[in-house]
Amino acid sequence: MTIYRRRISAVFLSFFAAVLCHAADTPAKPAPDVLIFTDGEKLIGQLISATDTGLVFVSAIGFQVQAPWTSVKELHSEKRFAAIPKNIVYRKPGDEKLVPLGSIELADKALNVSDAPAAAPKSVPLDNVYRLLQEGDFRKGMEKAGVFQNWTGNATIGIAYQSATVNNRAVNSSVTLTRNDPAQDWRTLRNRTGISFSSAYSVTTISGSGDLKTSLYHLDVAQDHFFKSRLFGFADATLDHNTGQGVDLVQAYGAGMGVTVVKTARTLFEVRSEMSFMDQNYVDPRMNRKLIGSRFLQSYTYTFKNGISFREGGGVRPAWNDQRYIYSAGGATVIIPVYKRIGVNVVAMDNFVNNTPRPLKKNIFQLSVGASYTFK
Repeated sequence: MTIYRRRISAVFLSFFAAVLCHAADTPAKPAPDVLIFTDGEKLIGQLISATDTGLVFVSAIGFQVQAPWTSVKELHSEKRFAAIPKNIVYRKPGDEKLVPLGSIELADKALNVSDAPAAAPKSVPLDNVYRLLQEGDFRKGMEKAGVFQNWTGNATIGIAYQSATVNNRAVNSSVTLTRNDPAQDWRTLRNRTGISFSSAYSVTTISGSGDLKTSLYHLDVAQDHFFKSRLFGFADATLDHNTGQGVDLVQAYGAGMGVTVVKTARTLFEVRSEMSFMDQNYVDPRMNRKLIGSRFLQSYTYTFKNGISFREGGGVRPAWNDQRYIYSAGGATVIIPVYKRIGVNVVAMDNFVNNTPRPLKKNIFQLSVGASYTFK
């Protein structure tokens, strides 16, 4: 019995020794962050992130505070943050070393970033701080994304059906995708890929007569490369099919320059100009042409505070070796969010072909209402 008790005591001693060793090896949990306002109010909790205008802080009891820097007197955090300065270009591996990383303390309108307890802190003036990110988010943001990652955009569909003396069935759809490389807004944008597809198909049947079919589709693929924050070069390819205007297939390939005129958190306005080659094929093969021309485009997007988005764009494509062949298109889309990523959309499109076969009209206008899904 004595031997049995000794063995049990030895087991318990070994267990407690292992627990103590594990506790000694486990790093101490960082103390909560402390936020002190200029009026003396003090909050204890967790700093989430910050921009050049203010910070996001969650208190210990769970409520979130968004405060401007002008109302903050002191800030202390033992957690590791990246204090991203303004006007730094991140283009090659190793550029992340330009960013101070460590625990932070706000004093005298400057962020002191300490990489190690014994190391001298790096001071970043508060008016030079562009973004404050937790270390994990910063590291992830510096990783190179795969070609199938970071796509955003939306897909829409609208359906109409009529049954009477005149029967009509119509389907309108569109998909717009954009990929920024890198995707983080605090990094320098290098490349951007855009894919836009829209289609419209309708069948009208008059009792005692045949079917009248209309088929339109448009595909636009563009690759942008930014030389400066607002100046970029691009190459693109466009396909158009439009039976309503006698166009069997228009292929266009071009390259040019673009300028970002306005860029804010809610607004983006850009203009583009390019030289292009066009291969235009009509239902009447006698009208087929291979053309050299230009393309002038503009695009505008705006997102309202309530999540409603407005997108508008259009362009004209004149041909220089045969000025009768002018092609232009434009459209506008309003997306109203309803539930999570699902919304209601209103789409207006207009196509103009100057040299259509008779008796087809030169202009086609479409207006549709449908459902949308947003990719994020």
